[in-house]
Amino acid sequence: MVITEQIQNGTSILSLSGKFDFQARKDFQSAISKAEQAKPKRVVLNLTDLAFVDSSAIGLLHNVNTSFKGAGIQLCLANSQGPVKSVLDLFKMESIIPSYPSVDQACSALISA
Repeated sequence: MVITEQIQNGTSILSLSGKFDFQARKDFQSAISKAEQAKPKRVVLNLTDLAFVDSSAIGLLHNVNTSFKGAGIQLCLANSQGPVKSVLDLFKMESIIPSYPSVDQACSALISA
């Protein structure tokens, strides 16, 4: 998996591409730690170019979301589609992590308490 980061108005946007699976966990955790050090109010995961996600990735998303809540950071998902959206829907991730159709909408949404 390839992860790129950009900062937009105090929001860290991590764009994920390729496969988000067990083998990608260290790269993901490293990118999350780097983003967290900047102390953003929100981290948006841009899933536009993500082709695959497995159950270990779902577990990581859940753990990061829990950790971020404790640190006062909101985690959001943006632009999930195809098989990735199907897996996220299967695990009902939208009920746990806010999900938006685009990065712009995720960045401009009100931050939940």
